[in-house]
Amino acid sequence: MPCVYKCCLWFSLRLGNILIAVFSTVKSLILIGLLLTIGRDKLWTILRAISTNLEFTKENTEFITNKFDSIYTFAIIFYLLNCITSVMLGFGAYLYNRCLCFPFIILQIIYFILGFYPFAIFFRYLTFLAFESVDDEHRAKLSLPAMIAIVTTVYLYVAFVLYITACSYSFTEVVRILKKQVEEGTARSTNCF
Repeated sequence: MPCVYKCCLWFSLRLGNILIAVFSTVKSLILIGLLLTIGRDKLWTILRAISTNLEFTKENTEFITNKFDSIYTFAIIFYLLNCITSVMLGFGAYLYNRCLCFPFIILQIIYFILGFYPFAIFFRYLTFLAFESVDDEHRAKLSLPAMIAIVTTVYLYVAFVLYITACSYSFTEVVRILKKQVEEGTARSTNCF
């Protein structure tokens, strides 16, 4: 049974999935471009600059520094796969082919699951900078309202990822139901003659 019947309140599920595919493809291409433009060396420098004075991230930065090349390559491959599955979603929505939509749904679920670890590190980093820094030199000038705004924005993004996954799944269910109704209708019409 479909979870939602409209995408973003007014678009049909088909058009909504085509728009999701377009925006997801553009997002993936932009992130791949940023990763390749900034480069592995600059990202390494940024990571080291962030983590040099933070005691709480030692275990996290040790893991990241040991596996940095693998994580960097994985991120590029992941967003490349996201780009490919987004194009598949767009064609699946355009052609009413539910099989082309499933890779996007599966990748979004994987994206959601893998996103918990970086979000946890990010929130821990924010709370450390805002409230737990021992000296004023390392304490960020991050007020409580600013932190609430950042956390709310991140949670809204997570909810949006879940929503577009639900919209894509609902589209596959609507296509399944419509194909079943068409098959039943043609079976009834052939029985009448």
